[in-house]
Amino acid sequence: VFVRGAGVGLPMEGTGTHNVASAALTLKPGASFTGQFVFLLDNKGPAIAAGAATRVELNSSVVQWAQLGIECVRCDFTSTASVWSHFPDDSTNFADEDNDAMYLSGGRHLVEDSVIANCKDDGIDTGTPEKFAGDGGSLVVDSCIIQRVQHEAIALSSSPNGRRSARIR
Repeated sequence: VFVRGAGVGLPMEGTGTHNVASAALTLKPGASFTGQFVFLLDNKGPAIAAGAATRVELNSSVVQWAQLGIECVRCDFTSTASVWSHFPDDSTNFADEDNDAMYLSGGRHLVEDSVIANCKDDGIDTGTPEKFAGDGGSLVVDSCIIQRVQHEAIALSSSPNGRRSARIR
């Protein structure tokens, strides 16, 4: 599957707050998507916006040139043998505008055998949403390459009352 040039509409309600335009792939709360050999390229908004209680699995895929790779809040996400690259904005200065490869919070998140590169902000941004006192979920990063990110490669943040479990190897 090749998707190119999406993201000119407004984001769908319930699929996150970090996207300013519609996503190439939008999953409403409770939906599930498993994809192999998926190419999401040159999109104006985020490549993937996933609502609560969704499940997203990508294998041997490429997500490249988008405002944000994936926003997955309170959902489960797996990236295996995939490339996440080029999440810029048009300015030359750093701005914390969530041009992340992955924004993951709450739920189970596994990133393995993948490459994350060329991000204007974070490679993987995680934590618990503001004022959220519950479980921030889990993150496992295994056998990955993360390079050329302007902010943090992996940002393990949390609200003051939140918790998060992470394993990086």
